[in-house]
Amino acid sequence: MGRISGYSQRQISSFAFSFSQKGIPCNGFCVDIKKTCALQDNRLILDIEAVNTGSKAFELSEYQHNFINIENFPMGPACRLA
Repeated sequence: MGRISGYSQRQISSFAFSFSQKGIPCNGFCVDIKKTCALQDNRLILDIEAVNTGSKAFELSEYQHNFINIENFPMGPACRLA
């Protein structure tokens, strides 16, 4: 898979990692997003930080989808946490 412009990922520990995406400005709107995923006991913890880097204000009441997809690979039976 090719690299996505403005995308980075970082291993935080053996149980956590983060990935971020720099937004592309469009008509005054732009947002940078950082997601941190961690395993804690038997739970998957997702922390999402969205930073408005555009010139126009906007609000997010919730920024999370009802699915998990990392680097275009959806979670499913073939995925294992190791």
